[in-house]
Amino acid sequence: MDEIRIKYGFEELVVDSVKADNISMTTKLSGRVSGVHTENFEQNMAVLFADYNGLPPDLLKQEFISNGKGYAIIRVKPRNPKYPIMARGLLDNLVYKFSVNQVKEALERKKKV
Repeated sequence: MDEIRIKYGFEELVVDSVKADNISMTTKLSGRVSGVHTENFEQNMAVLFADYNGLPPDLLKQEFISNGKGYAIIRVKPRNPKYPIMARGLLDNLVYKFSVNQVKEALERKKKV
């Protein structure tokens, strides 16, 4: 795995799953590339995701309150349709998943205050 990680410039490479039978084996790997390109890609993806879902274009800079606790949006994962928005808890620093509707409602409440 180190050879693959170095060859493709991954900062981190993890085995997500392995499936095997008597004939073949399939492995799913996930990697994270560091650097400016990744950050720009993630920012661009977040802007497109926000536009498609009716959220503000600066989604990654938004903070909101849900169930009395504060969160800061740090990432979107469009491939996770049920809970595609990742936010860090402002008090506990843990990462939580939110649906588009949960975040929309929280941001609307924030506007009214």
